[in-house]
Amino acid sequence: MSLFTPNTDRVEGYYQKGKFTLAWRLCMLFCFVFSILSLAFISAPLKELLVFMLCTLIAVASLVYLKRTKKAQFIYFFISISGTIIAGYTMNFFLESIHYGDVLWIVLIIIFSFYGLGIKYGLVVLTTNLATIIYYCLFTINTNFIDLIPLANVGKISLAFEMVGATILISYVVYQFVIFHNYTYHELLTANTELKAQNIIISNQNNEKTTLVQEVHHRVKNNLQIMVSLLRLQKNEMKSDEAKEQFTEAISRVMVMASIHQKLYKDKSFTKIILKDYLTELTNDIVNLSSSHEKVKIIIDSDIKKIGLNTIVPLGLIINELVSNSIQHGFSENGKGIINLAIKVKNNKHFELFYKDNGNWVEPAESHSSFGVELVSILVSQLEGKHDRKNNDSGTAYYFNLKNLD
Repeated sequence: MSLFTPNTDRVEGYYQKGKFTLAWRLCMLFCFVFSILSLAFISAPLKELLVFMLCTLIAVASLVYLKRTKKAQFIYFFISISGTIIAGYTMNFFLESIHYGDVLWIVLIIIFSFYGLGIKYGLVVLTTNLATIIYYCLFTINTNFIDLIPLANVGKISLAFEMVGATILISYVVYQFVIFHNYTYHELLTANTELKAQNIIISNQNNEKTTLVQEVHHRVKNNLQIMVSLLRLQKNEMKSDEAKEQFTEAISRVMVMASIHQKLYKDKSFTKIILKDYLTELTNDIVNLSSSHEKVKIIIDSDIKKIGLNTIVPLGLIINELVSNSIQHGFSENGKGIINLAIKVKNNKHFELFYKDNGNWVEPAESHSSFGVELVSILVSQLEGKHDRKNNDSGTAYYFNLKNLD
């Protein structure tokens, strides 16, 4: 850090730091150039000397403001406005002076305003200075040529210094603009390359995690199927029909969870399941467990396309209990059975499950599989819902109001 390079620790952002540094350096150069011109024009008419002294004072005041506030935006406004006023005044009221330098100062002011204030305010400054130049050419230039005083050697040197200084300042602003945008473009290219590399790493990590989760679901499904096979083997060893029935129900419940992991593995979707497809496969598996009920027809309708894991497990177990109960106790051995299952969205958090069969129930449904009835109540509570059951001559109907936990 030096006098020409200010401390920008309190300035946030690369672009703002660049604007602040440029404003500081230009004010420093303004101080130097206009101080020299003030000394060179010490013997010139008072009004010319006062202009250069005023420009020096503006530059010093700007430096003090920048040092105290670390904010450059006001200085861009201040210098653009004051510079426009001073240049316009000298061009049209200093009729005995040469105004080549004023044109260069106007160009510098316009570039300075575009850089520091943006396109909108830059266009305002451009338009104002163009109006000044047009007015000078139409109404002032002839009088200026008539009243023009020839320059002495000191005047010539001062004019050369003024024009060279203005040209250098213009070049410096353009240079800073080009450097900034080239650096920004380089940064963008570097950031883009780094971002692509990071995206590749993240993509590879996601693929690894996806494969891992998929493998977990596959292994869980295989383990559950092994449990189903073991339960079936043990079921075949039993002589009691009631025990076999209990094992069949247990097998069915394990298959509900196995089928969920199977769907997740096959669909490669680890958070949600296509509900209708899952329920179709689930109910078909339940029906197939009883070869004597191949004529059972299940009609499924669902407003919910996909559902998450927190909801599908208890929901699948509820439907398993209902369908199994209907097949085992509601339909005759050789008769046809129809089950209607509908899921309707109630609001963003809740949905309704309607279940109905046309079974010929000799006894009330609650008398069958008391464990299954209790399990349904527990699962409904898990889904923060409530349910109702009606039995009549046309079968059994259930109504559930459940919460979508996902």
